[in-house]
Amino acid sequence: MPACTRERFTYWMIKDENSTYGKSQFSMLLAAYMAQKPVTIMGTGSCTRWGDGEDIKVVQFRLG
Repeated sequence: MPACTRERFTYWMIKDENSTYGKSQFSMLLAAYMAQKPVTIMGTGSCTRWGDGEDIKVVQFRLG
């Protein structure tokens, strides 16, 4: 976890949901939620959108 996140409460943020990449991330998360499928999220190591929420770098569907 990056130093900017709180130790007790960690969450991820889509950096810019209006960008093509941000729209893709949101779409993947929504599809996984609707299909009740787990995802793996990898962060960027920085908190640019909110001071204590790590920016999402990669969203991956998990098999299973």
